[in-house]
Amino acid sequence: MSYAISRPPDGRAILLDLGSDSLAGLTAHPAGRAAAEWTVHALLGVLRSCGNDDDLFARHNDRRLREADCAFVLSALPASAVARHDERGRLVDLAFPIREAALLLRWREIAGGR
Repeated sequence: MSYAISRPPDGRAILLDLGSDSLAGLTAHPAGRAAAEWTVHALLGVLRSCGNDDDLFARHNDRRLREADCAFVLSALPASAVARHDERGRLVDLAFPIREAALLLRWREIAGGR
């Protein structure tokens, strides 16, 4: 028997889609798959302070907490991976996909793991 995960109302579904894409992309993360997955799970531990989806999405949208999450993620990644630049010389945001993947995993836990 399979269960469908109910989709949250409003723009939250877009964030969950980003999280799904980010989680799938961890295998090709510039910091390496193992480092990226470890960091997702470390941040997931932080996000477990959110007991419901309203708290989770409010935390996700709080600028101060977003900056703290990104700083945490970058501090956990290997130093050699943090200062990556794309083909145009722009700094690559390595924290974003990890943060979005952790959000998705915590939402799944809150939604009952389905």
